[in-house]
Amino acid sequence: MAAGIFYHLWAGNWVASIIGASACFLLGLVMFALGGMGGGDVKLMAAIGAWMGLYGALAVIFVASCIGGVWGLGKLVKQGRLKERLLYLIQGAYLTFVGGIKGALTLEKIPEDINAPIPKDAIPFGACLAAGLWVFMLLVLF
Repeated sequence: MAAGIFYHLWAGNWVASIIGASACFLLGLVMFALGGMGGGDVKLMAAIGAWMGLYGALAVIFVASCIGGVWGLGKLVKQGRLKERLLYLIQGAYLTFVGGIKGALTLEKIPEDINAPIPKDAIPFGACLAAGLWVFMLLVLF
């Protein structure tokens, strides 16, 4: 992150770098607080924001989220749990949003204890971010 900020300080567009790093860090911090990602993912998002600026980083995060979604669906298909998981999500969303029942739709969170086992449905978002950055850079070049 510091290298990205220093590079943009030298290049003359350091404000965009600071805004991108800050916004991505705050977005990642919210996701970390909700239990959706680890601390390393937050730092990687901030570094991507420092290098790419706000709009570039948001595009990378979107591409990374799509990669993670496809990865997760593939993982559920491989485990034979896709139908079960989709029914759970549909029923939980219906009960939550139509029925007004709180807590009907719960998703697994990353455990706070570093020695605890990772949930079997977890996808390493850092790998998705790295792949999303590569895909974005290839799309920009061509």
